[in-house]
Amino acid sequence: MDERIMQFRVGVVVLAVALIGGFLILLFNHFPSFTKNTYTVKVQFHDAPGVSAGTPVRRSGVAIGRVTAVLLQKKEDGKGVLVTTEIDQGQSIYHNEVMQINSVGLLGDAELAVVDSRNRSLAGSEVAAGETIPGTVAPSPFQAIADIQGDLSSAAKSLKGAGDEVSRLAHDLDGIIGGDHSQFTRLLNKTESSLDILQKTLTNVNDIAGDEQVRKGLKDSLAGLPETFHQMQKSMAMIQSTANLANENLHNMEGFTKPLGERGESMVGNLDRSVRELDELLGQVGQFSKQLNSNQGSLGQLMHNPELYEQLSEAARNINEISRSVRPVIDNARVFAEKIAQHPEVLGVRGAIKPSSGVNK
Repeated sequence: MDERIMQFRVGVVVLAVALIGGFLILLFNHFPSFTKNTYTVKVQFHDAPGVSAGTPVRRSGVAIGRVTAVLLQKKEDGKGVLVTTEIDQGQSIYHNEVMQINSVGLLGDAELAVVDSRNRSLAGSEVAAGETIPGTVAPSPFQAIADIQGDLSSAAKSLKGAGDEVSRLAHDLDGIIGGDHSQFTRLLNKTESSLDILQKTLTNVNDIAGDEQVRKGLKDSLAGLPETFHQMQKSMAMIQSTANLANENLHNMEGFTKPLGERGESMVGNLDRSVRELDELLGQVGQFSKQLNSNQGSLGQLMHNPELYEQLSEAARNINEISRSVRPVIDNARVFAEKIAQHPEVLGVRGAIKPSSGVNK
């Protein structure tokens, strides 16, 4: 074979391998880190099942980075797994988000998903390059099946026990029925009688409830229940208000009777003294009325002696006559006083010689 043909074939194979390798790189998005601008974010997990270098980091199903290293921490550094990721520039991660490991596929493959944290108190600031954030692990379906395996086993045992109990009950029932048919017959007869009574009861209920007027009355009663409840509520409110008012009145009465109770002894003493004084006053009034009715006193003489009354009446008439007689004298004296006041010169010699025309008013 010509050497040039051999070189051509080798070149074709090398080119094909390069193309296939580039296609695989594009398919799995596994470019070297120098082809993209990324920044590092570290994630602390308690455990990291299925996570290894190259595990994708996704947000809403879209790849935004990859895992570059998985480090099992020593006991003195703190238990757990520290996962280092490279996140593409322009894809920010925030403190109120969390890295969660999700299982994908049946072979135990995993991915890191950026999801919102349930802790609403976390800040919404961006995670800086090189910062370490906490991570969680989503429950795996296989782990969930493994967890419920024990419960399924317990349920199966419970079902088996229930089946045994049913079998035992059937065996006991078979023994009862097979041993004594008369008892079973009596049981059936009683059951039939009970069913007859139940049928009669249902018939009576149907007769009552089947009446159109009864049904209408029941509907009206049920329709009026809300209004009745409303009235009951209003009545209860009025009763409560009345009870509050009565309580307030009792409280006020207590404020009134408490001072009476504290001063009761002195008030009773004052009342007793007032009663004694009233008794003495009534005695004096009675004595005065006796003396008034007696003929010995002045008032009694005045009321019972006609002569004394006539004398007093005559004296009053004499006083009246004297007052009528004295009245002209008083009038003359008044006139004289007025004249003296107007012409005082009449009292002297000069006035007699040279009378004046009067006092100027």
